[in-house]
Amino acid sequence: MRLKVRAAVLSDIPNLMEIYFVAFKNDLDRLYFPDTPQNRLCWTKELQDDIVDPDQQIQVAIDSSNGAEAIIAWAQWVCYDAEEVAVKPTYLDEQYWVEGSVAKSPEMEYELSPDVEASTVLDYLTEQWATHARNAPRDHWYLEIIATDPNHQRRGAGSFLLEEGLIRVDKMGLEVYLEGSPMAVPLYKRFGFEEKASITFTSPVQTRHQIIMLREPVQE
Repeated sequence: MRLKVRAAVLSDIPNLMEIYFVAFKNDLDRLYFPDTPQNRLCWTKELQDDIVDPDQQIQVAIDSSNGAEAIIAWAQWVCYDAEEVAVKPTYLDEQYWVEGSVAKSPEMEYELSPDVEASTVLDYLTEQWATHARNAPRDHWYLEIIATDPNHQRRGAGSFLLEEGLIRVDKMGLEVYLEGSPMAVPLYKRFGFEEKASITFTSPVQTRHQIIMLREPVQE
């Protein structure tokens, strides 16, 4: 398989969403925020903003082995400064939450699963933010998403994206923070990440275990 990495562009968004929904169809976030037309509109708007945000890098892995250039994986990196990560996000304020939806802004009102209460999702996202702030209090990069099309898993696309992304972020001399599944820990350790903590989220629909990992920048 011939792979290359490039920056995502706006026309990639439909492909990015399809890969994400399939790769994480059983993830707790997707169970809380299901794949609905309204949520797709919100995610499209967020990705449109993220792709042009200078503090974010969204990279895609392309398989060109068959002549066509197909996106098979992608990763999203977000740069945080110490002050930013310490401030509780506005959307975690209870006033934005009602049963059935949460409004991050007037244009982005996400639909919640009917199987969970809004307070359960709010508690989950608040704990996720607090864990991030507690374990990465300095300027850092956050590997928010790395998703591979299930039809192309175990072919090295995720590792390739990770390797290429770390080369770029190392140039800024910042550490990298991520929350990974226990199964992904060996992969991240190969790239220099170390376990710092673990956290378990328990909800009526799923129990989720996450490993908090940090990586110091590699100096050339």
